[in-house]
Amino acid sequence: SWADFFPVQNRIFGINKDSILFAQGSLAFTGNMNLYMAQFYAGGTIIAENKFNPKRWAYVIEKENVDTIYLIPSKLKLLTDIIKTPCNNIKSVLSGSQSLGREDAKKLKKIFPNADIILYYGASELSYITYVKDKDMISDKNLIGKPFPGVEVFIRNGRIYASSNFHAEGIKCPYALPDNGHMDEDGRLYFDGRSDDIVIIRGRKVSLTHIENELEKFEEIHEAAVIFAEENEKEKLIAFASTLKNTRNTNDILCGLRQSLASYEMPSKLIILDKMFYNESGKKDKKKLWKFYKNNISFI
Repeated sequence: SWADFFPVQNRIFGINKDSILFAQGSLAFTGNMNLYMAQFYAGGTIIAENKFNPKRWAYVIEKENVDTIYLIPSKLKLLTDIIKTPCNNIKSVLSGSQSLGREDAKKLKKIFPNADIILYYGASELSYITYVKDKDMISDKNLIGKPFPGVEVFIRNGRIYASSNFHAEGIKCPYALPDNGHMDEDGRLYFDGRSDDIVIIRGRKVSLTHIENELEKFEEIHEAAVIFAEENEKEKLIAFASTLKNTRNTNDILCGLRQSLASYEMPSKLIILDKMFYNESGKKDKKKLWKFYKNNISFI
């Protein structure tokens, strides 16, 4: 299914036999595996880094004359703090698995002025589903764009369904994804959080993704994650954030957060981390965050 779709995605992503793609992370991450294979299909070159070292990434990108970058948004944001002069040879910056909005794209365009910034939404079972380019991004970071050619998307009871001819063997379409969303009148899809990220607080539905997005609007917060906990028969939300320099007092941030969240959406705690916890796929690892919280609760 992937191989049949490679010509479609490569055309949209700007990948061809002359492309030099930079990527970082494990091949356990489907996004890495897919783009490696698509690059080989096109006859292009891959520059891969295993270690989490943004300064080295920037060095390698320049040294190897990379023209295409694939990193999840949280890693791309680190490059905007490291690269000080524009990289004019970068033609495509590809990203997925996390949100990316217009303001994020503007920062990336400052260091990659000639690049198309492309955010995709996909699933291992179906390959790529939707995408949006920087020129079409808006302030709402939940926008994940319009369907790829040959893909149909619709919403049923708040859940995202998709049909594609490029699905994995044994998958029946339309396929119910484990994600919630909505579509606007222009046919653009918005990600409203994973089904398991919707929790019940005081009898009301709460989206953990929504709270994370509101936290990440604070300039000093690099990345945020929120978990649901039940302690002493009480429901609570615990927020974690990796921050940039000059971080305000956590109480000040929580005070500011009250301007955009309902009282039942407010985290009971905001815990500042030196760096976020990730799984092998490069996504935020909430199981590790919960374990960290339980092991350090007496000190927090």
